[in-house]
Amino acid sequence: MDANHVDAAGRTRRSLAAFAEHSEAWRLRAHARTAGTASAWRELADTLARRARPKGALIAYTRAARRDPIEVRARHAAAELHREADDPAAAKPLYHAILAINPHDPDACARLGAILAEESMAHAVPAEGYLRRAHHLGAEPREALVPLCRLLAAQERDREIVQLTAGHTDTATVDQRLQAQAALGDLDGAADTACAALRAHPHHPVAWYNLAALRRYTRAPAEATRDHGGDALACVREKAERSTGELREAYAFALAGMLEGEGRFADAWAWYETANASVHARLGSDVAAVEDAETRTLRTFTASTLDRLGRAGIRTSGAVPIFIVGMPRSGTTLVERLLAAHDAVAPLGERADLVEARDHAPVIGDGRDLPWPERAAVVSPLTTGATAGSYIKRVNALTPPATRFAVDKHLANSRLIGLIAAALPQARIVHVRRDPRDIMASCFTARFHRGLSWSFDLDDIARRQASHDRLMAHWRRVLPPARLLEVRYEALVREPDRVGRDIADFCGFTWNPGAAGGHAATAAPVRTSSVRQVRDAISERSVGRWRRFPGLAARFGQDALSPDGA
Repeated sequence: MDANHVDAAGRTRRSLAAFAEHSEAWRLRAHARTAGTASAWRELADTLARRARPKGALIAYTRAARRDPIEVRARHAAAELHREADDPAAAKPLYHAILAINPHDPDACARLGAILAEESMAHAVPAEGYLRRAHHLGAEPREALVPLCRLLAAQERDREIVQLTAGHTDTATVDQRLQAQAALGDLDGAADTACAALRAHPHHPVAWYNLAALRRYTRAPAEATRDHGGDALACVREKAERSTGELREAYAFALAGMLEGEGRFADAWAWYETANASVHARLGSDVAAVEDAETRTLRTFTASTLDRLGRAGIRTSGAVPIFIVGMPRSGTTLVERLLAAHDAVAPLGERADLVEARDHAPVIGDGRDLPWPERAAVVSPLTTGATAGSYIKRVNALTPPATRFAVDKHLANSRLIGLIAAALPQARIVHVRRDPRDIMASCFTARFHRGLSWSFDLDDIARRQASHDRLMAHWRRVLPPARLLEVRYEALVREPDRVGRDIADFCGFTWNPGAAGGHAATAAPVRTSSVRQVRDAISERSVGRWRRFPGLAARFGQDALSPDGA
């Protein structure tokens, strides 16, 4: 039989199969209409869902639910279709209906809690309640415990995470426990957790990655390295070479970190390139969207717009906000830690409170149909005032009564400077700048977990830095000098007391000479890629780090260090 006959036969079989499926769907539809029962409509819906016809399936599931007020399966299935279509708002009432039928349904509790947690921190209390109940009812850790840990982490409640996750060995939960322990500065405890996970599962990629990131991979248990004579590096190299997909990415980043720790910079860079290329191919990049958002921001927030919106700025007797802005890996966490070493200063971490306050503020005047930042050009100053009031209320709820200053270092702050300047006249803004070559090296080797997909490609990192620089240049032009202080990372690590005193004077409090030595012991958790470095004494060892990697040295026209780091 020639190729044409084979193709024709194949097409015939596919046509017959499609006809059979179509006929079966019509038979089930006719049966559902005739029988009119919930089970008949659900059977039709299940068939349509399996055949990737979600719209028809949703209609059939809805009819099944209408015919049986206690039908749970149809409501669960319809909710899952909404979630798969990235429409969690449509899934919420279905989960509420399920819980009205059966308050002890662990999956409905877990998924409703996760949806509320993702929506807004304003829903944090009910979200936590649903997730804790789901965990108590025995929901899978990935469905309940992991989103609960993420919610607690957003509120810097890492000690609770450590307690909740004790004894768990599944990958997702171990990852949450490791992050919490590291955030609290218990790096050895995080390493112990990773080692315990490897004893149970020697191929645990999260545990290997964290041991490498914490520079404690030599503590890997014998159970995990037995086939390699106790050599952790050789063990991870084999896993990186043999694995595929996201597993290969995790092992490649782990191996690269190990090799860098050994001073084998050329080999490390090759594996960083392998890992980043894989992630970039899988995720794509959001750099164009970032550039667009920042360009729209600087076009909208002109000096006249800032002057108009500032008429409703709010001053309160509560904590004065200090906003720290800068590129990721520029030193913003170090500045936050230095300030938090003072009794009068409370760190808020990377919370999205100002973004949420802005997005939920009542729109007064024009601009209801416009997105931010364009809305700022026409909206009433009263909207700005409402945003400020909501934000200050949140800050006061998060800080102790004696707190005089609250440090906010959310990544979006650089785009919000116009709103900050107009709405919060008492606020201070500190911009941390660092050699962009070191930022590039640090971003490329960090393996960010969420967002920041531009960080997996060197050209995209350069574009992101350029966009940030344009935006900050705009703010320097339109803001009074007294509102914005620029701090050089290199000067800070070289003379922390002098630069720290300058920051304190700018913000309005007295500098504590012991802050530069006591920043590492600050109780507040640190949930950034700087989790290990920020616990060490301040030093200049990361200045010029880019020179260690031949790939970056060649890119910038400089000679690399020798392979041993000399």
